[in-house]
Amino acid sequence: MARPALLDPVQALTGGGAHAFLAHQSDGRTPVAYDPCQPIHYVIRPDNAPDGGAELVHEAFARVADVTGLTFVHDGGAGEQASRTWDVDRYDRPWSPVLVTWETTEEEPEYLTDVVGQAGSDSLPIDGVLIYTTGTVSLSASAFDRMLASSWGPSAPGPSCSTRSATSWASTTSPTGPS
Repeated sequence: MARPALLDPVQALTGGGAHAFLAHQSDGRTPVAYDPCQPIHYVIRPDNAPDGGAELVHEAFARVADVTGLTFVHDGGAGEQASRTWDVDRYDRPWSPVLVTWETTEEEPEYLTDVVGQAGSDSLPIDGVLIYTTGTVSLSASAFDRMLASSWGPSAPGPSCSTRSATSWASTTSPTGPS
């Protein structure tokens, strides 16, 4: 299947809803982004994962690949904590893969609130351009356990995680809607 043509991120979002870029190049306009010509590797720490959690993560990366044209490669499991630095010795490459973790409320007290996940990317200057190279995705193990077991989880009749849009999911799980 051919990947969709990539658009300039600023141009692609011009007609969209409210949005902001977290970081910009030195010109103050061009957003920092992952390199669309390089695959983005990710690993999943299986500790605390709810039943069906790994599949949900793979579906999410597949969806992001579909809408962005980026390529994601699953490199397997990981034994790291979510707050980490680049571990080039562990992965034998210039930077670590994106780390996905399922955290308890003891590991991340914010998960005692209505927060169900947090994510961020780290950038490096490559040939004078800031490029995102790695990041972390931290998900609330207990919140996803409840959501996956709820009436609209993947094992229930009706829409599955693969057919429900991220926007509709976010609006049903957060009192403030999508962020």
